[in-house]
Amino acid sequence: MTTVTAVALHDLTQAFDNIAVSDDSNPQPGDVDGARSSFFAEGLAAAGAGAGGSVGSDGLTFNLPTDFVGTEDNALAHGQLAPRPVMRPASAFS
Repeated sequence: MTTVTAVALHDLTQAFDNIAVSDDSNPQPGDVDGARSSFFAEGLAAAGAGAGGSVGSDGLTFNLPTDFVGTEDNALAHGQLAPRPVMRPASAFS
């Protein structure tokens, strides 16, 4: 029998459980999608979206952290609920 315990998160970073950005020379730790895929830091930098840079989509700009290669930087959903305050309609998390 499996026991499930609810733990309140005070910040989304507490749920970070995988690595989305890896180094070309060491892609092994990357797993942004649960299928062992990752974004290469060198490719992001070549596209102008390196550490400390930003990337845009659909009129939204996402600022990237200055140190994100090889660190847990995102959370994959595993059926959990992540309540957040909604102040206006949004199409992305920032």
